[in-house]
Amino acid sequence: DWIQAIHLEPGHLPAQNALNGAYTTPEEALEASSAFDMTSIANEMARCAHMRWDRGIDRESSNWCYQRAEALTPGTGEIERIRHDFEFDPVKALKEADEATRDPKYKNNPTIFAEAANLNLQGGSARKAKGYLDQGLKLNPRHIGLHQLYFELCANQGDRACMDEHRRAVRGEVK
Repeated sequence: DWIQAIHLEPGHLPAQNALNGAYTTPEEALEASSAFDMTSIANEMARCAHMRWDRGIDRESSNWCYQRAEALTPGTGEIERIRHDFEFDPVKALKEADEATRDPKYKNNPTIFAEAANLNLQGGSARKAKGYLDQGLKLNPRHIGLHQLYFELCANQGDRACMDEHRRAVRGEVK
């Protein structure tokens, strides 16, 4: 039940899309829900790796978590590794994020571009962040995370029209 999914996990994208009428068949909805569940598990595995890296727990188990995340959803483990590096060496992490956007494994993954934009926003480079957001939206114009970050960028710049555009996109009101 989609309403229960939203109640349990407010960010459950397949449920949001189903309630907004995005799926035309039950099969489409099931496929989206399965992909979302796989991504959720991959995110947990990536956070496992990050936590183990932070705590200095043996590198082998940290790498096991990272590899499982990558196997489930390519890019998930890499994003978390870059986030970990950002905590200790932001300059290095920004370079790694940029390299990830050009890596053949990830260059078509809009979430990699979202993370590169996110880190550049945190690092104070709105210009670079905008470039990554634009590239990511070319790959997936409906990527909610990219639109959320774009909204943040627009808000920081006081651009109301831009904020409205990306707020509508987050709500599924894309042109």
